[in-house]
Amino acid sequence: PTTRLFKIELKEEQDQIIAEWEMEGRIRLPWRPRIKLQGETRYTFSPSLRNKIVRYDESWGITAGEALKQILTPVTAQQSW
Repeated sequence: PTTRLFKIELKEEQDQIIAEWEMEGRIRLPWRPRIKLQGETRYTFSPSLRNKIVRYDESWGITAGEALKQILTPVTAQQSW
């Protein structure tokens, strides 16, 4: 598996750190499917708790159904990345 970090940004006024990334790799299933998706992770921290992360939100650039389709598709039928 590979993860690429495109951007990371501190939003102090919102008490958040925002990361934009891409991950791709093979899933350990007998048909060895690949998955590739881009996403964003928002870490919300609490200054009153010495900046401890108190919330984690993740969103993907594809739907869960599209991700499932990638996982269920044998690698021979997928385009190479």
